[in-house]
Amino acid sequence: IVLDSTKLGTVDAQAAWLESYVGSGKPWKFVSFHHPAYTSDTNHFGGWENLRDAWDGLFLSHGVDGVWNGHMHVYERYIENGLTYTVIGTGGAPSYALGEDKYMGYQNSLEHSLAYIKVTVDPASCAAIAQVIRFADISNDNSQVIAVYPAGTVYDTFTLAQRLTVNAVTGANGTISPSGDVAVNCGSGSQTFNITPNAHYHIADVLVDGLSVGAVTSYTFDNIATDHTISA
Repeated sequence: IVLDSTKLGTVDAQAAWLESYVGSGKPWKFVSFHHPAYTSDTNHFGGWENLRDAWDGLFLSHGVDGVWNGHMHVYERYIENGLTYTVIGTGGAPSYALGEDKYMGYQNSLEHSLAYIKVTVDPASCAAIAQVIRFADISNDNSQVIAVYPAGTVYDTFTLAQRLTVNAVTGANGTISPSGDVAVNCGSGSQTFNITPNAHYHIADVLVDGLSVGAVTSYTFDNIATDHTISA
């Protein structure tokens, strides 16, 4: 999914489009846009807060697996609310350094280098393995290449766990908890939903993925490997 962070006047409209699209049942959901939501660059410390305010909640509620950004001519990685945000601008010029202070959620970074990221998706393990491949270092004044690395030199490796969603809804005369689009990691144990009717009402039926499971007061999904729905 590609968003356009250069058109700031359309951020809210893009959020509405994103909400309608991102929950479309795709097995993997990666989002990319130019300006970083999180960075430790001294000129933009913390990142673009307006983008975070408009989009981060949707990334989390709809099970986005990873967010990729550019703009900064460095490599940076952050984990915020369990979601990995990666800045990979190590092909741009000129190169420059980040600030010594790092924004919360910081995991790793690489400066004054040329590098790219290779991502390998492994459906069997519900994971994507990302490797930052470093192939050259640039002098601080950007005047020369000071080191060249053997092909395939790995600077950093990290794993993205596939995030799935269970959409849980109920009618007007009861509640289901948790409710809405509930994000879960693929294959990560179980997720239980509790159904409670209002006073003087009873549960007529519960549907899981459109099929009846009876008038149950709770339902547990085990070893979740795909998106699901539950309604009461």
